[in-house]
Amino acid sequence: MNISGLTAQVKEFVSGLPGKPNASFVSSAAAEKRSRVFGIPVRTGGINFSSFQKVPSTAQTVYIDAGGENNAFATQKKKDIGASLERTLQELFAYLSACPLIYSDGSLGKGSGFSASCRLFVSSYRPESVHLCHMFSLMTFPGKGAPDLTVICIPEWSEKDRQVLVFSGIGVTFILGSDYFGEVRSAFLRMALSLSPDPGLHASAKIMTVEDAEGALKKIGIVFFGISSTGKTTHACHDHGFRRHHEKMHILQDDLLFWQKDGMMAGAENGFYIRTDRLGPISQPVLWKAANSPGAVLENVVVDYQGRPLFEDKTVAACGHGVIPFDVLSGPEGGGINMPPPRELDRMIFFFMTKNFTVVPVLSRLNREQAAVCYMLTEPFDAVGSEIGKLDGRGGVSAVEVGRGNAKNDVDEFYARLTEYPGIECYLLNIGGVGELVDTGLDGGRRILQKVNRFSVSEISIVIRSVLRGTVKWTDDKNWMCRVPSSIEGLDVSRFDPYSYYDQSRIDMLVYAVRSERRAFAARFEGIDKKIIDSIEG
Repeated sequence: MNISGLTAQVKEFVSGLPGKPNASFVSSAAAEKRSRVFGIPVRTGGINFSSFQKVPSTAQTVYIDAGGENNAFATQKKKDIGASLERTLQELFAYLSACPLIYSDGSLGKGSGFSASCRLFVSSYRPESVHLCHMFSLMTFPGKGAPDLTVICIPEWSEKDRQVLVFSGIGVTFILGSDYFGEVRSAFLRMALSLSPDPGLHASAKIMTVEDAEGALKKIGIVFFGISSTGKTTHACHDHGFRRHHEKMHILQDDLLFWQKDGMMAGAENGFYIRTDRLGPISQPVLWKAANSPGAVLENVVVDYQGRPLFEDKTVAACGHGVIPFDVLSGPEGGGINMPPPRELDRMIFFFMTKNFTVVPVLSRLNREQAAVCYMLTEPFDAVGSEIGKLDGRGGVSAVEVGRGNAKNDVDEFYARLTEYPGIECYLLNIGGVGELVDTGLDGGRRILQKVNRFSVSEISIVIRSVLRGTVKWTDDKNWMCRVPSSIEGLDVSRFDPYSYYDQSRIDMLVYAVRSERRAFAARFEGIDKKIIDSIEG
């Protein structure tokens, strides 16, 4: 199969789509007006849309021009999609020349940071699909002319042939058979990573001005790294109880940053895409208020007959989401979407989020090499179910790094930046729990022998607050060869002690298992600095 030839055909066809008689431009205002008739009003002034696809089509996502790096981990389903590529593109070109198409323009990035023009095409065969253009407009900045990145979404494509075709080299993605906005958003962010020369950080960020242990005000830049479902948005959008006079919070981004050579971390989006299934007014007051604001656009949230959103109800979907406009969550301090360089802050703190349920400490202080390992484990990724097995060392979510030929270079560049800015504090933060024992049978079935003692959002928030205040007391951990808390104000740290749940032989075995998984993942990044790999062993 001539991939370069097919890629050239795709590029030429897509460039001509706006001029076709079946394609019409839809402004952000028109997209909002047209979509509202298909949504369910929320009594707080927001609106909820329901998609027929509720989760990403990761198992059907194929990187056409990624090369051999992706092929080694391809499932049979992905291989079948690749084998049918020529036929699929012929059918797709014919259909896109006949179906009713709408398109909207936007851009990622603002100011002197990263910038990319974006265009979203959506088939309006199903008129309700216009809500994708509305949500896209909320998450992006105004368009800037010819697109660098284009996503074409055909929700009505046959379910049996559902797939996502990524041509990252030319900035084009086809989404066939899904109307889930999370799929559209991921498509743009995934391609943005390939477009930027700077290391992409799968991270959220905020700036907080807080009092330290001596009562002095400190301006702190905070970055939360992590794969999906490790609490990046939850804790980036949490005040951690900092409510003293003059203490402030400005939330910058919730998923993607680009670390530039001048030290600035450039943001991408004009809004926040949040999970709603765990929201509560006490545990997550900032996100709770935002999700109930007039500007919130919800997706797959149960709304009752009185217009009340029932965030904990999973009848419609296991996980609802919401698009929150930037100005709703950004806070009173202002300052845009970019994190300033470390030299312009009093402190810069990196939290690497993981979700382990056995022996990973709730908080560990890391050196530069250990931090580089954690960055490698939280590199931008696509979760792929059971394709390569469960990698608890990464956080309990199976994932592979795909479609990115510069992943090794990003890790090296990240390590170099840490060396350049030695004042950056790095921590591993485990949001999972401790104490679980699981027996895995020959058939892969899991039997719980000892239940996990989970860490709550409120407890993790106290841990973060103590780090920012500078009140954590530290001790050496002989199992992990790093510093861990001996005391945290407001928490009984003995509850986090693995020795309350396991003997030393069990701890040794569990630590070895986590390290083995990390080594196996790291082995795919051929040529990385040996000091980084050696730090996996402590």
